[in-house]
Amino acid sequence: MTDITANVVVSNPRPIFTESRSFKAVANGKIYIGQIDTDPVNPANQIPVYIENEDGSHVQITQPLIINAAGKIVYNGQLVKIVTVQGHSMAIYDANGSQVDYIANVLKYDPDQYSIEADKKFKYSVKLSDYPTLQDAASAAVDGLLIDRDYNFYGGETVDFGGKVLTIECKAKFIG
Repeated sequence: MTDITANVVVSNPRPIFTESRSFKAVANGKIYIGQIDTDPVNPANQIPVYIENEDGSHVQITQPLIINAAGKIVYNGQLVKIVTVQGHSMAIYDANGSQVDYIANVLKYDPDQYSIEADKKFKYSVKLSDYPTLQDAASAAVDGLLIDRDYNFYGGETVDFGGKVLTIECKAKFIG
């Protein structure tokens, strides 16, 4: 099998797959994944989805994905991590076959387009990757600082923004 770069987690933007009006789990529901802005129930629009195993290997599975009583995706009764290789649309159906939700584009931007969109948004900003240190980037920034690479903030670390008001956008989560 060819190498698969499956790095987009198939997940709902909500913590679990729930009914919109009652917030109860969509027990025994189904999820369809397709090309952005299409009806993913139509097999012609569906894209490959994979189980990502603990060792990092991938196994392609068929759609629809199944939701258990707790609102989580399962395969053969086991909780699984589902990934795909691109941004996608998602349709969620309850056990009766009624549509619960439709998301036209789970990712606002495809990962490959992120820096292009960021460059458009921040005309007078700087990217951390263009400078050796965060302080150098902050000193050069006019109206924004895009943290576009991994950066570990350490306890007690300070950055002098020289009285500037800057917008700091990060493409990763802060943990801690």
